[in-house]
Amino acid sequence: MRVDRMNITIVGLGLIGGSMAYALRRCGAQALWGVDLNSDTLLFAEAARAIDKGFDEAAEPLSQSDLVILCLHPRDLAPSISANAKSFKQGCLITDTAGVRRGINQSVRSVLPPGLRFVGGHPMAGKEDQGFKNADADIFRGASYLITPDEAAQRADIDEVADLARLLGCERVKETDELTHDRLIAYTSHLPHLMAAALVRNPMIEQSRGFAGGSFRDATRVARINAELWSDLFIGNADLLLPALRTFEEELSKLRQAIEAKDESGLRELLRQARVLNESKLIPKP
Repeated sequence: MRVDRMNITIVGLGLIGGSMAYALRRCGAQALWGVDLNSDTLLFAEAARAIDKGFDEAAEPLSQSDLVILCLHPRDLAPSISANAKSFKQGCLITDTAGVRRGINQSVRSVLPPGLRFVGGHPMAGKEDQGFKNADADIFRGASYLITPDEAAQRADIDEVADLARLLGCERVKETDELTHDRLIAYTSHLPHLMAAALVRNPMIEQSRGFAGGSFRDATRVARINAELWSDLFIGNADLLLPALRTFEEELSKLRQAIEAKDESGLRELLRQARVLNESKLIPKP
């Protein structure tokens, strides 16, 4: 992908959209535009040279863009495409960054104008702080990028999104179907965020200053959460998140029961199994 020869528009300059802008600029993007409803964000992004120009309406930049990256909530993707259907440049490639995938291909295809291309994607990158002011090109370094093409997606278009992921700095690019994506993300992403929220909602948090070490900070870091976005993700993926949550509760119950029974050998075995799994290749490494 030659970003120095493309016109690129990013719609939604939050943490992910802003970080993509910085990363693409670092890769040599020359014509890079941003769309956002927040005028202060647009001014900040322009001043930071992350984008060449910001727009509060998408029509003008979309009409000239070869690549459009929609960094929006899942529910807003199809409506955004539909509202701007007449503005897209013929033949442009559209991709997105939504964290829940089921139904996106179908909803986008239902409103996608003829002659436009779409390949869905999800960068497994981010941090606990929100908004463009916390954007950072380096959040993609070493990360995974998940692509969820449907049968209508062309191989060349899928490869182009994969090239984009690698340009951003992602180390692993994986193609998968929407159901597999949502089932595994329920475990690797959604469940840890719920665990962090539960930990900090414990009343003992008010007494813990000065008593917390690295393990507590690591376990609670992602509790600094975008409540609106993550509520959408949790509820949108509820049928797959709930089984993951129940399995976690079952495993936690085994540990609790062993402690209650003062079953030292049983507890030791549970912890040993956890250590073996953590040290095995089954556990994703950074």
